[in-house]
Amino acid sequence: MKVFPIDIPPLRERREDIPLLVRYFANKYARRMGKQIESIPKETMDALSRYAWPGNIRELQNLMERAALLSSGPSLRVPLGEILNDTGLSAASGENALEQAEREQIIRALHESNWVVGGAHGAATRLGLKRTSLAYKMQGWESLAQRSDGHLTKNAKSLSSDQLCRIPLSNHTPA
Repeated sequence: MKVFPIDIPPLRERREDIPLLVRYFANKYARRMGKQIESIPKETMDALSRYAWPGNIRELQNLMERAALLSSGPSLRVPLGEILNDTGLSAASGENALEQAEREQIIRALHESNWVVGGAHGAATRLGLKRTSLAYKMQGWESLAQRSDGHLTKNAKSLSSDQLCRIPLSNHTPA
């Protein structure tokens, strides 16, 4: 049914449209769910703008719907892990930006949950992840338990996923 063909370039060729679309879809789904999204972290927006979007606008729309669903506060929490391992990711610039944005989101959730990983009020719940999934994502981070006071857990890089979930961050000593 090609009465009048309209050629629209793919989203990856219109990166300047991504922030506008992210805000539109985030607000649309937040309103539908009775939530209010007041901010989108800059690092998240940067990561979304660098992503190649092989699924085009429908992929972005679906991700924003999940983000609105997972967001519990005024800041949009995008599940960047869903697109981190996608084959459409630009390895040169996008992968590092996405990993960094996901890491910053996890650290923010840890800080907000007083560095509790599991449980009803833990970072995993805030991010919409299983405790073990969050621990898996944190494996290998050198500054895993960096808190606002600058303290780190010892040997965080060598901990197993089970050990990561039991780090008593409130009573640790500086590294």
